[in-house]
Amino acid sequence: MKLIFESLKSNSTITRMQMNYAINIDCAKSIVEVLQSNTTLTSLDISDNKMGDDCAKLIFKSLQSNSTLLSLETRYNEIGENSVKSICKLLHKFDQGNHQCYP
Repeated sequence: MKLIFESLKSNSTITRMQMNYAINIDCAKSIVEVLQSNTTLTSLDISDNKMGDDCAKLIFKSLQSNSTLLSLETRYNEIGENSVKSICKLLHKFDQGNHQCYP
C-alpha cells in the first residue's frame, strides 16, 4: 500500500480515490500525505472502514488545506461526535453549494 500512496502524491491525473475496508492508522497517515500534496483529487470515498476517531481526525484535519476535493464519502465508519463536528466544520468552510459529504 505504501508504494501506491507514494505514487498518488505526485500523480497529476487521478481525480477519484476509493479506499473501502482497508484503512488503519498507517493508511490514514498516508492518505493525509496524499491530500496535502495532490492537486487533482476531487472525490474521496473512505466508506466502510470502521476507522474510528483517530483515523478520521487525521484525514479531516488534512482536508482543511485541500482546495480541490469536491466529494467526500464517509459512510459506515465508527466515528464519534467529535469527528462529526470536524466534518461539519469542514462543510462550513466549503459552503459553496457544490460540495457533497456523506457522513
